[in-house]
Amino acid sequence: MPVAAETIALHTIFELVRVTGARVHLSHVSSAAGIALVRAAKAEGLPVSCDVTVNHVHLIDLDIGYFDAQFRLDPPLRQQRDREAIRAGLVDGTIDAICSDHTPVDDDEKLLPFAEATPGATGLELFPFVDREMGRRSRLAARQGAEPHHGSAGPSA
Repeated sequence: MPVAAETIALHTIFELVRVTGARVHLSHVSSAAGIALVRAAKAEGLPVSCDVTVNHVHLIDLDIGYFDAQFRLDPPLRQQRDREAIRAGLVDGTIDAICSDHTPVDDDEKLLPFAEATPGATGLELFPFVDREMGRRSRLAARQGAEPHHGSAGPSA
């Protein structure tokens, strides 16, 4: 899924939220452009929340190596700048949750060539690392005079 697919979907969803006033949770936002759109929607006062996967907090497209099917995910891993935007969104509260995206795939499915392999991975193994890293970042932000923000569910209805 290219970044454009994510941003087109987000624009459409935000327009529907403007028209209906419905509260929306966006799952698996994965790009810097997507995070920027969510941030703008929240600043506009739209009742939206979002999550990212633990894999996208820690991994980038370069981690795929030579098209290792173990890293075939949906949405796909993005670039370093996307991971940096995700991490910044976690710190500033744009992103409300980290999900495991625990989608185990049979070993035989991951032995196929990258393009034929089923997207998915276990996510539970990375959660201790996320917890430790986000705790470290929160302490660093506090030492630098910034209050760490742990997210919110958006404006109340």
